[in-house]
Parts: sequence; structure tokens; C-alpha cells
Amino acid sequence: MSNKRRIIVYGSSNVGKTSILNALTNSECKTSSEAIGTTFKTVQFPLFERNGIQYEFFDTAGLNETEGGLVSQDDACDNILNLIMETLDGFNLLILVVRIGAILQADKNNYDIFVNDLTRNQVPT
Repeated sequence: MSNKRRIIVYGSSNVGKTSILNALTNSECKTSSEAIGTTFKTVQFPLFERNGIQYEFFDTAGLNETEGGLVSQDDACDNILNLIMETLDGFNLLILVVRIGAILQADKNNYDIFVNDLTRNQVPT
């Protein structure tokens, strides 16, 4: 069994996906407090090791970007779908990041798309 864990982090724009990954991996990837997200395509973070296990995180473009955003919902989903389809090693975990205080219908829809449609309930979320 491999000591590497591959993890996709996804969610709506500007909910803190990159900030969480920066904190977990002691990285300094660019973040934004604007309604328009900062990550426009999937970004692979450097390998992070803890307790003998390597973690490979993938930060995705935000879903449900506001009108006038730089990445459409379709493009963001396509980027993530391509990542899943083109990765031979598969993934161990999907992390859905949501804004604190409320889970919106868009969050529920994103969860359903990833868990039910893209990974067919085969990857823990």
C-alpha cells in the first residue's frame, strides 16, 4: 500500500480552499477576499509529509463564481473532471469547503455532482 494520499479540495469561489491548504502545508499560494476567485485552474500543491505519509493536495477553481467571474461553472467542473479522469493513481479523499455559518443549495449541488456523479460514491468526501 502506498504512503501517498491524493486529495482534491473543492467548493464555491472564495470560501477558503486555498487558505486551508496554505495552512495545512505551510505554503503561501495567492488568496483573495474578492467575490471573484483567485484559482482559475487546478493547482497541485507540493508534496506535504506528516507521520510518514505524503499528502498530495489539489486546489481547484471555485465553483459557483459570481457573475462577471473569470471561470464559468462549466469550465470549473470540466477542469476537475479532467483531473479525475486523467489521473491514473486515483484519489483518496475529496474535501468540500463551505462558507462558515450556512450550507447553501449550491454547496449541496456541488456535493451531489462530485460524490454521486463524478466519483460514484467511491471516494470518501
